[in-house]
Amino acid sequence: MKRPRPLPFGIQGKIYLSPMAGLTDHPYRLIAKRFGVDVMVTEFASAKALLLSIEKQEERIHFADEERPVGVQIFGADPAEMARAARLIEAGHAPDFIDINFGCPARKIVEKNGGSGCLRDPVLLGEITAAVVEAVRLPVTAKMRIGWERFTPEETTLRLAGVIEGAGVSAIAVHGRPRGGGYSAKADWDRIAA
Repeated sequence: MKRPRPLPFGIQGKIYLSPMAGLTDHPYRLIAKRFGVDVMVTEFASAKALLLSIEKQEERIHFADEERPVGVQIFGADPAEMARAARLIEAGHAPDFIDINFGCPARKIVEKNGGSGCLRDPVLLGEITAAVVEAVRLPVTAKMRIGWERFTPEETTLRLAGVIEGAGVSAIAVHGRPRGGGYSAKADWDRIAA
């Protein structure tokens, strides 16, 4: 198990703004900060698109110093691309941490094995996480769902979280629904607590 880098801020008692594509953009985060949010995470960006310098992706990860502490969230299914994108973000944007998205249930993301699609392949999940952790000096966090299937056993959730933790992330945020539950299934708070 790789030793995680400490986050430059505490976790207990902090209010986090969860990354949400199409919602938590730069102006939204500035407003949230004024209302007391402690830690921000940008909208997610495609590692592949960042490497191709696609402007829309750059806009998604733009942040201002007054948003700090702030993390930049990326997604993808290729460990080498994810590592290169993380290095690019670290060098060009200097966020406080990098966050990996293993939670997005959107079909267009999952079809490319990104977001929660990675939860179907624990080996790939570990490879992506390890590649990003090893590529940067920043702390790395991850967001995941409790599993792929609607009725994912708790042991599976714990095994997937263990793979991510073992690769050296500093923290894991757990969305209490499986990918199959989308955004409407009842959140499993007991599973999050496990």
